[in-house]
Amino acid sequence: MPRPKGKQCDEYPLASTTEGGGIIGKTQSRKMIATDHNRQGGTQLATFYNTHRIIPGEVRGGQV
Repeated sequence: MPRPKGKQCDEYPLASTTEGGGIIGKTQSRKMIATDHNRQGGTQLATFYNTHRIIPGEVRGGQV
């Protein structure tokens, strides 16, 4: 997806989740948003992960 100046690609589910990534256009939604907004969202998500000790690859409830 071409990136206009001042924009970044935002995806859902988040790339940092097990459900994220997948096959572009098949299992996720993506949209160009302002770079500042994307960075703020990433910072908030990282803070949430750290506060709640969400560790990549950690098994919770029998799922990875």
